Amino acid sequence: MKSYKEFKAEAIRIKQRLDKEIAESEREIARARNNEERMLFRGEKTAYVIVRSWIEELLKE
Repeated sequence: MKSYKEFKAEAIRIKQRLDKEIAESEREIARARNNEERMLFRGEKTAYVIVRSWIEELLKE
């Protein structure tokens, strides 16, 4: 079983990765050629933002 410090360190790494994925999704939205592509990348970004917010809540505790 992981210690609290290990769990927290892993959560921070995941959050940092999500930040990168969100930034990439924003770039993809800007490059999208049509509304269908934009909606796809917006949905992807939304999922990343939701997971990131859950991790932020866990890190507050």
